[in-house]
Amino acid sequence: MIRSIVIGYLIVLCAGFAHAQGGSSLNIQGTEYKSACSPGNRKKLQQSVKRMAGKTRDPNGAWRLVETLLCASYSKTSRNYLTSILPPKIRTKSSGTGQDDTSELIRTDSKLIRSLLENGKAWDATISSESTGIVLSYYPNEACVNSRTLKFTNKRWRIVEIGGACD
Repeated sequence: MIRSIVIGYLIVLCAGFAHAQGGSSLNIQGTEYKSACSPGNRKKLQQSVKRMAGKTRDPNGAWRLVETLLCASYSKTSRNYLTSILPPKIRTKSSGTGQDDTSELIRTDSKLIRSLLENGKAWDATISSESTGIVLSYYPNEACVNSRTLKFTNKRWRIVEIGGACD
């Protein structure tokens, strides 16, 4: 029950604002951001992902995962790929202005996979290093920031945690 509420909350907030935004740019407090999937931003992000992944931890695999999350639409190919790299249960963290932070393990299913695919509606994507992996952060709309923690496990990049914070 709680899992459905959390996922529903994230989907409504994030997807609703992204739909309202509509275009290939996003304006946040007067700053205009182009889509992370625009050619120039895609190339910069790819370089950053590969640098953070390192040569010994499959940089092309890391890029494939990040590019899929940000730019791919929901299709059999993207669904099968994410299904192959997601654990049966994944940690989700969410926070919102005026609400308690939540953290829980939820079951990986088609609804979750659909919610992970931004279909080109991601702006100001950044990659940062974490002790055992990398963290992808981006704006899905003007009120939220999403994060995806990726870890190189068993010779593959996998999503180990998803997060969202909204005003």
